Amino acid sequence: MRLSSKDQGFKNRPKNKLLVATDSLFFYSKTEAGKPRDIYEHRETNWLTFVHYPGVRKSNKNRLVFGYNLEPPQGRHWGLKQELIDHWVSKGWVRFRCRGCGYEHYEGEWKGCPQCGSCEFIPELKNPPKKIDSNWTNIQSYSQDPAFPTRNAEDLLKRVYEAASAEGDLVMDFFLGSGTATAAAQKMKRKWIGVEMGDHFNTYVLPRMKRVLAGEQTGISKEVNWQGGGFFKYCELEQYEDTLSKVECDTFLADQVMTPRVTPQIQANQSIPYEDVDIPGSLSCLTGKWIRKITPGEVEFQDGSKLNTDNFDRELIKPFIRW
Repeated sequence: MRLSSKDQGFKNRPKNKLLVATDSLFFYSKTEAGKPRDIYEHRETNWLTFVHYPGVRKSNKNRLVFGYNLEPPQGRHWGLKQELIDHWVSKGWVRFRCRGCGYEHYEGEWKGCPQCGSCEFIPELKNPPKKIDSNWTNIQSYSQDPAFPTRNAEDLLKRVYEAASAEGDLVMDFFLGSGTATAAAQKMKRKWIGVEMGDHFNTYVLPRMKRVLAGEQTGISKEVNWQGGGFFKYCELEQYEDTLSKVECDTFLADQVMTPRVTPQIQANQSIPYEDVDIPGSLSCLTGKWIRKITPGEVEFQDGSKLNTDNFDRELIKPFIRW
């Protein structure tokens, strides 16, 4: 399935052709079970009179609304099915407006206006949320950020996640770029993995994700009521030779059988390197609980329990060391 989105940015006009204003997204699935979810866009509109079209129907002419048998204007027929009207009534998108005093009737049986006694009314409806189709040009695809000109907009990723995933699903971005995929995933309660080899990971992505955990209110934050929280781990992959040249084996971690065979670059000592241990991550593994938030000296888990990271039995976590 191909989706069209608005491509915004500063571009040089190409010669002999129109400027390209859209980009494409492609949706792939191995099975029918992976088809896109139905998503809807809220629309702010005024109240409209019931839709009717030219021509008379021989059967099923009237519509039952608020217990009233509503007939179409002469020579015309209603453009809405009874099932759709019933659904919209349950959502509060249908009303009778009194012609006399303007009283608005939204539920229950219509027995005339309770304010002025008039029985004349105008049947009205409000446009319901619009079902999203393949045209996504009503949202931005890029954010205007001088520090990262090709930064994707969180609005775009929000719609992608709504169409292709549910809360708790895993999102993977192997070319993380500005980190929009992981930022939006965190705010929408998706698990995520991001991969980036550029130096801007440390100067742009990492600071951005820390602001996300702190509850920053840019992008889709207000729309999804993002208040911050959660945690993530990031690791740097090295070449085997680079890792071996830097490794230090301490007595309590070293394999006593293998240590003598390792290169002389490995240094053994009697100290316990607790300064570099990921205490919150280790406690998470130890307790089997997901982390909600990390603050100085404390880790809070998803079930509301908390542990002091400055005062606990160090020997307790030795089998769970992660670095």
